[in-house]
Amino acid sequence: LFQPMWKDLRFAENQVDFLIRKIKGDSYIRVLLPSNLVKRHFIFKKLETPFIIEGSYIKVKADNISEAQNIATLITSQISKSEGRVVTLSAFRMSEIYLFMEYADKFEKGEYVSYSVSNNENPLMFSLLLKKDDYTSTDDLREKIRNYTNKRLVEVSKISKLKNMSPHEIIEKEYEK
Repeated sequence: LFQPMWKDLRFAENQVDFLIRKIKGDSYIRVLLPSNLVKRHFIFKKLETPFIIEGSYIKVKADNISEAQNIATLITSQISKSEGRVVTLSAFRMSEIYLFMEYADKFEKGEYVSYSVSNNENPLMFSLLLKKDDYTSTDDLREKIRNYTNKRLVEVSKISKLKNMSPHEIIEKEYEK
């Protein structure tokens, strides 16, 4: 029998299950995330590899043990960073995320990141880390961002008929340039 020479509870609590998944071709690791949204924001901002959130876990592609350990270390190193306030919004389409970003840039609200979650109704999330001197209520800000997004979608819908495209398609095309 093979006994691994390493142990890393961050992504392989059960080494046998972990190794069986790898043998079957699963190239992802799952690492438990903190529940604090500010800590999560810092983790998501730092990761440079695609990931998806599944409940309380982050699922990240790692082709080998070294990559898995590096990713787990990066995630745990960001956990100590927890200063600030975060506003999160869910979205169904990437065009909504682009408009959330547009709002944050236009009104200089802070640093943002978007990511995927395993939720079929709203598979995308937007996280905005507010500037330290911004004392806006997070509920008020969330409402302002949604109102801005709806207003922009209405504006774009006026030209969408001329272009024979949906407002979402126009916005996505504009941002994917």
